[in-house]
Amino acid sequence: MSDKQRPSARWSEVVDSAPELAQAVQDRFEAHPHHVVATLHADGRPRVTGTNVMFNDGMFWMGSMDSSRRGADLLRDPRCAVHSAPLDEEMGEGAGDARVEAIAQALEPEVSQRLIRQIFGEDASMDGDMSELRVCSLSLVTIEGEEMRIRWWTPEGGERDLRRS
Repeated sequence: MSDKQRPSARWSEVVDSAPELAQAVQDRFEAHPHHVVATLHADGRPRVTGTNVMFNDGMFWMGSMDSSRRGADLLRDPRCAVHSAPLDEEMGEGAGDARVEAIAQALEPEVSQRLIRQIFGEDASMDGDMSELRVCSLSLVTIEGEEMRIRWWTPEGGERDLRRS
């Protein structure tokens, strides 16, 4: 099976399978509006850009400006990864970051408009490409006492938990 055919799940399925972890990942992304997404250039080199991600209507999604290179990357090869950078440089208790490997699936214009209006109001609109991010894996790394806790989830393996001192 190629990476493009990896098992993936809608956000609502992640929530059903691992509700506490899904909420913690969503909280981490929603704690700050700026995130980083990695896509692939046509020649396979990584492209890293800033982005904003949204959660609503059972979906995890993001947009790309009209005619953007990132949007073109995702239309050609839908594999991507999104990272919520840690907000606390000291990495104290509760600090950490979330990471999601996903397959981007283009949304129909009417679905895009509905999602935008749900978040930004009835007069809101957006030009560009919007994609639902179907989760192939997600992880949440936090500091708990003297330990680093790594929790992750995949569609085929469910939720797992590891602690390192």
